[in-house]
Amino acid sequence: MPNDVTPLPKTDNRAHGFGRPPLFLVVLALVGHFLRFGYVYGGSDQDELVPAALHLLNSNLFTTDWLIQNVTSEMNVRSFFVGLMTASGAVVPLWLGVAILHILVWCAVAYGIFAIAYELTRDHFASALSMLVAVLVTPIMTLGGNIVIHNMLVPEGVAWALALPGITLFLRKRWLLAGAFLGVSAWFHLLAGGLTALALVVIVLIRSYERASGYRIAEAARLSAAFVIIALPVIIPVLLTQAGGDPDGESPFYIHAVFRNPWHHLFFSFDLSRHLRFWPLMALGGLSLWHLSKTKCITYAPEIVRFWLVVFLLCCLSIVFVELVPVEIVAKLQFFKLTVPAALIASILMSAVIVRWLPKTIRGVGEQLLSWRKLGLVCALALAAIVLMLAVRGAGLPGALMYPIVHQQTELGGVEAWARTQTSDEALFAIPPSVSTFRSFGERSVVANWNAFVFSDRAMQTWYERLMAMAPIDRPARGVNPKLELDSAYGRHTVEEWLDLQARFSIDFALLGAEAELLSFPVAFQNQEWVVYDLRRESESL
Repeated sequence: MPNDVTPLPKTDNRAHGFGRPPLFLVVLALVGHFLRFGYVYGGSDQDELVPAALHLLNSNLFTTDWLIQNVTSEMNVRSFFVGLMTASGAVVPLWLGVAILHILVWCAVAYGIFAIAYELTRDHFASALSMLVAVLVTPIMTLGGNIVIHNMLVPEGVAWALALPGITLFLRKRWLLAGAFLGVSAWFHLLAGGLTALALVVIVLIRSYERASGYRIAEAARLSAAFVIIALPVIIPVLLTQAGGDPDGESPFYIHAVFRNPWHHLFFSFDLSRHLRFWPLMALGGLSLWHLSKTKCITYAPEIVRFWLVVFLLCCLSIVFVELVPVEIVAKLQFFKLTVPAALIASILMSAVIVRWLPKTIRGVGEQLLSWRKLGLVCALALAAIVLMLAVRGAGLPGALMYPIVHQQTELGGVEAWARTQTSDEALFAIPPSVSTFRSFGERSVVANWNAFVFSDRAMQTWYERLMAMAPIDRPARGVNPKLELDSAYGRHTVEEWLDLQARFSIDFALLGAEAELLSFPVAFQNQEWVVYDLRRESESL
């Protein structure tokens, strides 16, 4: 039988503060997340972000990099985030500033998860377990390739750190504050903040329809107005830069949704493992909501049902107008991003049921441990220090997961160190499309690669044309990641084709696998895995 827990009565939600977990629990969760997912810097989703900040800190870098110039020359969806990174790099070295920001954002997300859990359950122990489950067990149980908590500093992470308090404020009927938090969230990731605001506004409108209440419509108006006014600094530039793609080139819909990001947009291309994780989690969340509602141990049950319904309907809309009848604006909205808070709520409800079914003795021990705040913090910080030391020394499992340190010891890291120290700041490199670290660690310009991407229609067409010039391939099958095929095409260029590319883009150096045989060009650098060819005239070569 479930443990008897007397639920707290509903009170004026505006009267009490955010539920807060013990700091030591957040530190332990951060260490656990690092041990499971590691820490990434300078590659993957940061491919254009770190270099953009490096350029703003040192204008001599990336002067010949078309993409970095585009990202930093006009206001866009990444500008506020790049500005935040740049500000940290003005105080301390960029790698350290980014690491500090990542820890702060990570902790803010953990606190936000705990606050929502406490608002729903009014139970500190259940909220603590919910936070641990959400950051260690279920963060990847979503559709569309989006998650609530990350192993690197990315715009979406900052956005969720602000959007989660916005959800809690919404539950407390603090409409203007909720809208303001979501508006600031949109500065860093317009879709995370904007879609969350949209879903919450629709929930209020549904409630007003059910109760025939004009007052509810006024609440929706206040929430919407607060969000729009605060988010205007990013909404206006995005609207101005989105339109204008070349009608003679590939459509923005194909480039963005089909070619570049099918795992974000195309429901029938989502990895099967994500379906096998997401749908069972949502089913368990639904059963948990039913059980908690029956025993009166959950607040806001109607709002949870409405939120899930809104998310489901928007995702169905996305399937129809992306998969069946392609509509570019619907694809860009990425409604599947809302499965992030939907899955988060399901994991909170599931955790609350687990706590109710725990024996009283185990629950008592857990609550006692949560009360040992000072001793717990000392132990957690000691554990974090040990893990960090092992990571820096490259010893054991933590060392294997400290990506920035491990990467610099690789053969590719050696190439990047050579480029950074032995070539001019203006040097332009051709690199295999799948390489995502060269800009950040080599600090040199790149013609085009896969990860670094832009979001305006005109710019994404230019990105696509440059990538196809460097790695010409046929249209890949729908929903297939073409990185390996792009790398293969890049490595098949003949000497004549390299000469044409050099003339077209003014390429200085070409990075290829060590097995490449382009003996007509001088070798500028070589190790066991890579060779760098000098494509300039021999009189200008190193």
